[in-house]
Amino acid sequence: MANRYSGDDVERMLRPVLKKEGYVLENPPRRRGETGADILARKEGQRTAIECIGYNENPPLRSKQFYESFFRAISRIGPKVHKYAIALPKDFGRGMNQRARQYGESWRRIGEAFPELEIWLVDCEEGGYEPHPWNYWPQKGKKKPVRREPSSGGQNAETGRAGANYGRKCAEGVAAHLGTKLLSGKSNEVRLGGKLGVIKCAHHRTPQIGVSLAMLERVSLIIAAMEEPSAERSAKPSCGRRHKLYRLSPKWYRQRMTPSRSSNASASKVMMVSCSEIRRSKPFDALPEGWDT
Repeated sequence: MANRYSGDDVERMLRPVLKKEGYVLENPPRRRGETGADILARKEGQRTAIECIGYNENPPLRSKQFYESFFRAISRIGPKVHKYAIALPKDFGRGMNQRARQYGESWRRIGEAFPELEIWLVDCEEGGYEPHPWNYWPQKGKKKPVRREPSSGGQNAETGRAGANYGRKCAEGVAAHLGTKLLSGKSNEVRLGGKLGVIKCAHHRTPQIGVSLAMLERVSLIIAAMEEPSAERSAKPSCGRRHKLYRLSPKWYRQRMTPSRSSNASASKVMMVSCSEIRRSKPFDALPEGWDT
């Protein structure tokens, strides 16, 4: 059986999209026999090594190619590469839940061991891609279809309300843990050590957090609360899992931020940073398990 899409198809689609997003592509398409990452993309000082694979109609060969690409991707680990991604056709998305559930705890531990590793689902027909952290899977319920434009974890009204409720409740828990409280009912701003800051919370499957440009000008620090995955508890983000806390400066955030790709009218005023990038920093504290009980 032949490939429905080849790795070359994925790479040809991805290169112009990355250029449009402001990435500098540091290597041309490889010739036959050449080694190295398929795409080396750099943006704002951060380099991403991307391995592109196709979608084989033969399931055993498809699985073999997937895990070969995994080992190629993690072989790029080093001080000169900040993130590495496996880019594959969106058809893989249909089987990712099954693949993740098959390996269970092992799959989860891979995501924890390699927080810089992402899986990009690529639409080889209409363009665009959807980046996800490794532990985005397994998911409950139906998967959302791949967007035509690169996704930043877009939300509908229902998931937006749930996310806002979780973010607010989590921020209140973080503030109490740090011996302070939120300054108002409209934002997650706090005062810590006499400095104005903001608390941003992320479920362990959330790929990015966002901070508005106005808030970046106003605050002196950002407290990022990153939820830790747990096999023993519900997948819901409000279940009181342990969160690691990271102290970020506005300068650090600006060096790594990218514009939001949300369709909301205010999206152009919000800047995003990858949660995997935050997790590469050293946490200063943790919100313990069961904080919401």
